[in-house]
Amino acid sequence: MSKRKIDRLFDQICEMTKALSEDDEALTGDEVRSQLRQTGIDPDDLTVRFHEKVKQLAQRERMANRSISQSLKRAVDSTQSKGQLASDPTKSTDSADHWLEKFTSAFALPPTLEGARAYRALDDISAPDQKGLDELEAELKERVKKENDRQT
Repeated sequence: MSKRKIDRLFDQICEMTKALSEDDEALTGDEVRSQLRQTGIDPDDLTVRFHEKVKQLAQRERMANRSISQSLKRAVDSTQSKGQLASDPTKSTDSADHWLEKFTSAFALPPTLEGARAYRALDDISAPDQKGLDELEAELKERVKKENDRQT
C-alpha cells in the first residue's frame, strides 16, 4: 500500500474515532465501566488482561537489559490487583500503610443504616433481566462501599 493510501486510511480512522468518542471526555470512570458492561465487555477482565500484557512487556525489556520507562512502571502498578505489592518501594510502603491504617481506624456506622433483602426464583426472570439486576446489585454494593469508605 502506498504512503498516500496509508495516510488517507489513517486520517479516516482518526475521523471515525473522533466521531464515535465525541463526548467520552466527560464520562466518569463508573459511566465508562457501565457502558463497557452494556456492550458485553467485562472491565475487570479487561484490566487483568491489560496488566498481564504490560507485565510481559516489562519482563521483555528487563530480559533485553533495557531500562523500563516510568509510564510502563505506572501502568503495571496501577492495574495490579489490590493484593499485589507495587514494584516501586515507595508505592508499596504507601499501600501497606493504607492497609494497616484500616485496622487501627475506628469503625463508624453510617447515620442511616437500613437493611433490605430481595428474594427471587432463578427461573422467574429472563437472562437479560437477570444480568441487568446483577449489574444494579453490583453498582449498589460499590456505592455503599464508597460511601462507607468516605465516612471512615
